[in-house]
Formats: sequence, C-alpha cells, structure tokens
Amino acid sequence: MLTDAVDEGYLSAYATESDGKVAIVRGQRYRIGSVYVNDSSRSYAVGSVATAEAIRQVIERTVSRLQNDGYYFARATLTAIDKTESEVTLRIMAAPGPRVQAGQLVIEGLTRSDQVQVRRYLELESATVVTDAVLEDLARRAGGIDYLTFLPPVELQVRPGYTEADLRVRFQEKQQVRIAGGGGYGPDDEAGLVWHLDLALTNLFGGGRSVGVRSARPDRGRSQLNIEYSQPAFLLGLDRLSARVATRNVRDDFYEFGVEGEYRTRLTPQFALSVRSGWRRVEPEGPTAGYSAYRIGLGAERSTLDRPLNPAAGYRLETAIDY
Repeated sequence: MLTDAVDEGYLSAYATESDGKVAIVRGQRYRIGSVYVNDSSRSYAVGSVATAEAIRQVIERTVSRLQNDGYYFARATLTAIDKTESEVTLRIMAAPGPRVQAGQLVIEGLTRSDQVQVRRYLELESATVVTDAVLEDLARRAGGIDYLTFLPPVELQVRPGYTEADLRVRFQEKQQVRIAGGGGYGPDDEAGLVWHLDLALTNLFGGGRSVGVRSARPDRGRSQLNIEYSQPAFLLGLDRLSARVATRNVRDDFYEFGVEGEYRTRLTPQFALSVRSGWRRVEPEGPTAGYSAYRIGLGAERSTLDRPLNPAAGYRLETAIDY
C-alpha cells in the first residue's frame, strides 16, 4: 500500500501502526517542477504529477531524443529526486554512447525476386545515421512492396565498435499463382455451358510484374474477358504502370472492346499522382451505328498513417479528375 501511494505521486507517504493496525499517511502529492539531464534543464513533463509512470516516461523521452539524433544505444538513469514543498526536481544521467551509422542493407527471404529492384524500393544510403525515424521509414517502404510480405521489425546487426550496424529486412514472397473459378453444364438448361475463371499471376520473373485474367460466361450468348498487366517503374519515383484489355459480348445486343492504361507515381511517402486513359468501342447488333468512347483522367492522392503498419490508425484522401 505504501508503494502504491508513492507510485501515485505521494512521495512523502509513510506508514503508522497503532493497536495492531497499520495506516498509510499520504501527505502532499508532488508535481514535477523541473527536469535536468546531465545538469542541463529540460522542459518536458514539467507540471505533471510525479507518478512512477510519469517519471518512467521522462526517462524514455530522454533516451528517445538521443536515439533520434543517431545515438541508438543511448541509456538514461534517474540519479536523484530533490523535493521541495510541493514539487520535485528530477536529475537524470544520460549516456549517449557512439553514434550509429547504417552499414549494409541485408535482405532475406527472396528466392525468385530481384534484389536490385527491392533495394530501389527501400532506398537506404550507406553511412545514414540510424534513428527511429529511419527505421520506421524503412519499414514503411518494405511494407509498401505489393508483391512481397514484409516480416517486421527491421533488425539491427551491430558491428564491432558499435559505430555501424547492418539493417536486416526480412520478406516472404507471396503465392505466385492463384486460380479461382467454377463452371457447369446442364443439358436441359438453355444456358448450356457456364463458367467463371479468375487467374492471377504475381511477381512474374521476379520483377514484380503481375497478370490477371478473368473470364466468364454466365449465360448463353453472354460472355466477358478481362486481361490486366502491371509492373513497377522508376521514372519519377516509386511508380506503377498498368494496362487492361476487356471484351464483352451480349448476343443480339452488342459487342464491346476496350483498352485502358494508367501510370501512377509516388512522389513522396504521402503524395502520389496518376494519369490514365482509355478507349472503348461498342458495336450494336442490327442497323444501329457503333460508337467509340474516350477517357482521360488525372488523380492525386494524399495519405498518412499514424503507424506504418496499422492502416486503421490514419486517414486517406483521394481526388480524381476525369474527362
């Protein structure tokens, strides 16, 4: 009970005993008046109740600030708590240690994928100072490779001397072939032979290329076929080029054929642009004349996440202009 009172900020609490009964006298509840790290004043947490949790957060914040400056193995220790009438002064001794720079980028788990291309996604320069922000950005980039599954976290492999560390990123390659579909034939049914087929090929030739084929015949005289292709590109940044060819045939009504293409580039981690265009030709049955339709579109996307691997903890805004 006495420990609980001290942890809640009653740092002068004490216990008394009378007639075999123990009572806890809490006394004054203290607040943090000032914080000194290596005899230098800090402003964070000033005014907070001096609970055990608040003091722990002050120490963690001290370490975090040093790590964000590249002192990844920094340590901090609370050496003294000086009490006045209602406030306390926290004195912390911080040992920054050596500043750590990035050595090699070690990529594991790839058997079919092109390592050179994966490194272009990650974009880590040698001699970069290792900070929490660098590791979070690297994890975000690794999680954004759509044809691979990133296995967090990014691990540090420290070299002798503690001034350099290799960064280890692990992946698992996604299933390369996926087939879904079904079909049937009823000799007494007017529809005859019907089917639906969905074929997806991912990471072809290890370069992140993908092909999708969807074919369906839901009824007699009705059929459709979609073929999609996409691949990474790096003209402006982390880009993606995709194309689609589609046909649709409705007997006694019309036949349709269309082609679409899109180029999408991510200029920054939060901002992406896209341009797309398409052409569609419709040929009706009978005397009605056919026609063509054209499409040109521009898109802008701004997105951010509170946590790189938690899409539910952020917001997404997408804007598109089509003609």
